[in-house]
Amino acid sequence: MARILMNNVFAVLVCVLVPVLALAEPTYDEQGDLIRPNAKKYEGTLNGIGEAVRGVVAIVNINDTNYSVDEDTIYRNGKGRLTSISSFSQGMYVEYYAIDTLVTKMMVSATTAEQEDQVQPESPIRKSSGGDLRLENGVWKN
Repeated sequence: MARILMNNVFAVLVCVLVPVLALAEPTYDEQGDLIRPNAKKYEGTLNGIGEAVRGVVAIVNINDTNYSVDEDTIYRNGKGRLTSISSFSQGMYVEYYAIDTLVTKMMVSATTAEQEDQVQPESPIRKSSGGDLRLENGVWKN
């Protein structure tokens, strides 16, 4: 009888503890950063970065929503390297993890990084064999 009772207690403990332990398992993203529990991934346009207020490192506005960042927030650039909030600027497309209105990780989106890496086309103006082009009174001359 005692053995049956112990087996039942063990079965109940396993049924209760296994799901709890599974929830407590840490989650990491593609860069190997620990994702805080309950954080969800989003993306959007960074509209601005505000000054610090009490208890908050800074305020960021993404997609017209204000979020706070704390001292544990992780920042990554378009190449996946660690960086600081100062490397982000208005108009950047970002991916971020947030818990309610707290950003826990923010990174430059691959879309923005690709745009920054594109080579700017050279000027269509070509030098002729007769000399260099110059602008005089709004007219190009050689």
